[in-house]
This record gives sequence, structure tokens and C-alpha cells, in this order.
Amino acid sequence: MKTIYLLCSIILFFSSCSNEYTPPPQQKENVPVVLGEAVQNEYFKITLTNARNRTYPENKSVVSIKEVSLWDSSNNFLDKLAAQGNNKRKSNQKAEAGKSYILKFKYDNEEITAKTTIPSSFTANIHRKTQLSNDSLLVELSIKNNASSTDDSFYVIECWASINKKQTKLPFANNDSFIHNNKYGMLSSPFKRLFFSSTSPQQLSIKFLSNIYLYFKDGDSLIIKIKSVNPDYYKYLYNTEIQLQNEEFYLPNNANGYLGVWGGAYEETLTIF
Repeated sequence: MKTIYLLCSIILFFSSCSNEYTPPPQQKENVPVVLGEAVQNEYFKITLTNARNRTYPENKSVVSIKEVSLWDSSNNFLDKLAAQGNNKRKSNQKAEAGKSYILKFKYDNEEITAKTTIPSSFTANIHRKTQLSNDSLLVELSIKNNASSTDDSFYVIECWASINKKQTKLPFANNDSFIHNNKYGMLSSPFKRLFFSSTSPQQLSIKFLSNIYLYFKDGDSLIIKIKSVNPDYYKYLYNTEIQLQNEEFYLPNNANGYLGVWGGAYEETLTIF
């Protein structure tokens, strides 16, 4: 009975993320894959490849698309995304918080479009850092949405270490019941990402593993990246994380005629030390 309840909760969670979500088309050869994250105050960047399959669409093979263009929500042309190597494209336009954008390109004489919105700003703060007896580190933080009304965005948290000028994603623990990792039981601790809704309580804690200070020297740093993302991108990141734990899980898309996700994000960084 508990298993049935859990499965129903997971289905309801994913179906509530976006009312406009539709499954991708049946797998065909050479279906284009578009992957990209549009972050406030950063240039638009995407990766274009060919599909390997519906469950694991990422592939390094090159897809032949001559032109990719960027438009605003009123369908006004903004910029062309220039080629950056074999499969990457970049715009000279920067994303703005709270605005929506459209991506267009042609493939096999069919126009393919994707739309994303950069979420509104939020404020994040560290309230307390506690070094525990086993030299683990407990960090308590809060997040406040600055929008006048709560939108349908979700939060994703990652922790990164800069050691000898190399960036490494760090695992960590969390026991807050509203965190989707814990609430739905699809991900096992320690986590590399935390997932939760913008309507959830916005105070949470992160616990780093024991003896964490042994790995850091002068000049090294430990940071927390907090992203507010739109529902389609949230589902994509959540399902990708499930796949990393060796579960074959369907990855959603957010446009017609291709696989992958073009996601919008508002990002803040907190420096622990």
C-alpha cells in the first residue's frame, strides 16, 4: 500500500510541474537534441547533437543545422546564435530575469521552436555555519522569492569546491521533509543536487561529509549554487539525477520535433569559505 501511495505521489508531482507538457515523438534516427541553460545576465548558449535514444538523448555526434535564431516573447528577432565548434552555438544577447525567449531553427525543412522563461529573482542567505564533532560542516540557509506573487518555479541546489583551481561538485546530506529528494524517495543520500518547490518552506540545512576541512588549503573555496528554474527544466534535471543512480528514467523535452530541454534559470551563489 505504501508503494502504491509513493508512486501516485510521484506521478502527481511530475504532472503538476507543467500543464503544457507533452511526451516527445517516437524515436526516429537523427532526431536533433537541443540542450541549454539560459541564465540571467549570461549569454545564451546551446548544444546541438543527434539523438541516441529517448531515455539517454545526449550524444556528441554533430547535427547539421545552418542557422539558429533567438526571438523575444512577442516574436521579435533578437540575434543569431553563432557556431562555437562543431555542436555549440552562442548568442551575443544576454538573458534577463522575468523575460521569455523563443529559440528557432530548421531541420529537414521543418521549423522547430522552443520557449523558455527566466524566473524572477530571489534572495539567498547563510544564517549559520557549524563545525560538528567529526569535522563535518552544517550550513543553514534561507531563500526568499522577490516576486510579488509566487510563480511556478522550482529550486535546485548544488555544492561546488574549488581545489587547486579545479571545480568539483561535492556530495552532501539533507533531512528536510519538504525536499523532493526525501519526499518522493527517488534519490539516495548523499546528494549532488537538492530539488524543491518555490512554495515549500524556504529554510533548509546542508551537511557536508566528515573531515571536509582536510581537503581545503589556502586559496580554495566552497560554494553553494542555488537555481530557480522553470518546470520543464526542473523535470529534466530531476530525471537526469535519477539516471545517474543507474535507473533508466524517461527524460522530458519542452518543444516540438526534437529531444532535450532548453531551460531557464535564475542563479545565486553563496560562498561558505
